[in-house]
Amino acid sequence: MRTMMAAAAALVISGAASPAVAQWDSPTFFSPRAGDDLGVYLVFPDPGDLGIVGIWRQTGRIDLGVRAGFIDFGRDTGILVGAELFGPVNLFGPGTPISAAWMSGIGAVFNDVTALRIPLGLSIGATLASSSMSITPYVHPRVAFDLFAFDVGDGEEETESELNVDIDLGADLALGRSFILRFGATFGESEVIGIGLAWRMQRGVVVR
Repeated sequence: MRTMMAAAAALVISGAASPAVAQWDSPTFFSPRAGDDLGVYLVFPDPGDLGIVGIWRQTGRIDLGVRAGFIDFGRDTGILVGAELFGPVNLFGPGTPISAAWMSGIGAVFNDVTALRIPLGLSIGATLASSSMSITPYVHPRVAFDLFAFDVGDGEEETESELNVDIDLGADLALGRSFILRFGATFGESEVIGIGLAWRMQRGVVVR
């Protein structure tokens, strides 16, 4: 009976928490023309209230990024950290405004449930430019391996793993040469919307 109760509690906890905690990468704010920038973003998870996330990305011999922040889920606050690897994919011919880039990474959200996520996806978008502005709308589908760990009481811990699919819709709006206004929305296992501002660094950090 005790084992059955623990298993039932695990299912209830994981079912309630999984959509809320697997969000270190949501939204990704990752257009196929990612560059050297540092951004701060507000995210609004469902369920949840508000999160603040910082993302730094750089290109070079190794294209990488890191992010950190917190999300208020209403009942508690989760701390998130993550690291990314990404790179261009030559799917379209030269001269076309459409471009693509792959992205993978690993990260986690830590609160009463620890959620580890490893995503792999492809961002595809087009840059539309005029003399006064430039905007890059994109779509970013990805599959993710999610691993959840939670305490079911009496010092016992349960784990649960899933494969989930999320799709991001986003847009980067260039504000001159130095700033980018970013919008993003995630649909699927995670449902999150976000907005933020990134500073485009003129010189990236070289990783050898």
